[in-house]
Amino acid sequence: MSRNATRKIVLLSLAAVLLCVYIFQLYAGNKSKTQTLTIKDEITSLVIYAGSSQDNALIVNRDQDNYTVSTSQGTEQYAANNTTASSLFDSISEMHILGNAAKLSSSNEERFGLDANSSITVQVKNGDKTIRTVHIGKNSSTGSQSYVTIDESNQILICSKSMHSLYSATIDDLRSKEVYSVPSETITQINVNSGESNFSLAKSTVPASTVEDDGDGQELSIPESYWSISNAGEESASIALDQDIVKDWVSYISSLNASSWVDEKSFDKMLTQSGNITFISNGTSYNVQFFEIEGDENLMLCSTNVSPYRFYVSKYVYPKFARSLSELNSGGEND
Repeated sequence: MSRNATRKIVLLSLAAVLLCVYIFQLYAGNKSKTQTLTIKDEITSLVIYAGSSQDNALIVNRDQDNYTVSTSQGTEQYAANNTTASSLFDSISEMHILGNAAKLSSSNEERFGLDANSSITVQVKNGDKTIRTVHIGKNSSTGSQSYVTIDESNQILICSKSMHSLYSATIDDLRSKEVYSVPSETITQINVNSGESNFSLAKSTVPASTVEDDGDGQELSIPESYWSISNAGEESASIALDQDIVKDWVSYISSLNASSWVDEKSFDKMLTQSGNITFISNGTSYNVQFFEIEGDENLMLCSTNVSPYRFYVSKYVYPKFARSLSELNSGGEND
């Protein structure tokens, strides 16, 4: 082998060794910067706002495992979706930092989404005391990380979560969509009043045959219930209720979730009432009214006596609530 060839092999080997050393140093350097920022104090609320103004900040409060959401401009506090709200608290109380991105300066704040037009600020509070302030920039190109700064530090950190997506939630995103929910077996009366059908049903309980209790040998009477038509006029003459279909329907109307809540400040559409349904559960009356919205082919507006807030539901919900007697008849369609 010639001297030049040997020299080239030695040089290439040294280059490979140096490259391995460089990669190891990069790995070791990044690993040393990985850290978890944990807030040990109790977090009672979060104040979240875009840019530099708190004029329309979201305020999320926690009371044990229950959450409410409001705005800095309003006095109304709404029940929040506990799963969504708790994720905001969990993500800020324990932040996994992968490393440093850069020093914050006027020349790179826009690049990292930390300028006044793009950033989101989260004030973490214990009572009236602010225990941490997190400035959230844009998500990284992968979408799974984000750039943040903590308190007054000018060090831009890489957070292991897409914080910008998480904390850009609106009040409607955070509000609970549950209007009501009751056990279906507690419903004893139903009244449907629509343009196509007006009727009432009542549930009766009759004693069934006794069965032996395996625990102490005593015989217990197991009640059975059935639904009957209590008011429907001539319409009910040829109707024989299918008890399974009725029970499925009762189960459906026993809970109701909003698609979204009406913004009363901006709502200006004409409404036409389609019908309403009332049922009794544990002695409490629940009434839901459905309205067609002018020019809207997808949504209906609803109001109910158990909530002061109007809300939207998809149009397919109404015919599933306001069933006709013929649909509950033996041989009716249970869709």
